[in-house]
Amino acid sequence: MVVVLGALLGAGMHQAVAQSSATEVVSTTVNHVLEILRDPALKGAEKAAQRRQLISDTIWAHFDFDSMASSTLGSTWREMTPPERNRFLGLFRDLLHRSYIGAIESYTDEKVVFTSEEPVGSKGNKMVVHSEIQRPPAEPIPIDYRLKQKGQDWWVYDIYVEGVSLISNYQNSFRKIVAKDGVSGLLDRLRKKVESNESGDV
Repeated sequence: MVVVLGALLGAGMHQAVAQSSATEVVSTTVNHVLEILRDPALKGAEKAAQRRQLISDTIWAHFDFDSMASSTLGSTWREMTPPERNRFLGLFRDLLHRSYIGAIESYTDEKVVFTSEEPVGSKGNKMVVHSEIQRPPAEPIPIDYRLKQKGQDWWVYDIYVEGVSLISNYQNSFRKIVAKDGVSGLLDRLRKKVESNESGDV
């Protein structure tokens, strides 16, 4: 997860390809979050809540959160009641928030290069933006952002780190819990995770 956030927060970011609307979504998000992290008025522990809220608002404004959440559950999502869905959405958002914000604040200036972009499928409404985190002398870490277009806007719906899907990681974890303990068991596990203020896997 720290690697994913490093990709979002690439100081010294270099644009190696001409920007399209999809790439602009990612780079604009990067620049806005960097401004928040560098703002002297938002430094220090006493500004942590305000700083984290601004970062959260910036990132999630460009993520198709509902699609990401429902995708982690697959067919289970369709079987859930509206109250269960609403509860899951709230808990999943809190889980991501707690997991990612701490990683953002510990970010250490690796360089991110956007290398290319290409369409996904034949409809023209999905795009993958390829990038890598450069951290010499170690090997670069490839990060791929998958976006889909809704109206005139592009929304991130998945992130691949070294070829591994963020959504697939959650799918595997949630599927095992639902198979063993049902939807109520999953919701309870998520609630406990959020209340314990822990990050990482469920």
